[in-house]
Amino acid sequence: MARAAFIIGGTGQIGRAAAAGLLRRGWRVTLAHTGRQAPDPMPAGATPAASYAESIRPYVAWLRRHADDWQAAFPVFKSYPSDPFDYAAEDAAA
Repeated sequence: MARAAFIIGGTGQIGRAAAAGLLRRGWRVTLAHTGRQAPDPMPAGATPAASYAESIRPYVAWLRRHADDWQAAFPVFKSYPSDPFDYAAEDAAA
């Protein structure tokens, strides 16, 4: 089974380049974009996201099945000095 990547900002220069590199390595790639920039040229083999909410579901489901403890699954995040998923604190600081 191919590995999967969901690239936010997939229609920008960096997103398209990252997608092309992953596709060459056999990854399944879905590109998300805001709609402000047309997804053209889209790397051959990439799937455009219908919407962020619709496209992210399979990736979140995979994480939920495979990462019972996100700190064990993502040790780099665990090493951060603050909780990287504390969105309320992040919003309050903005």
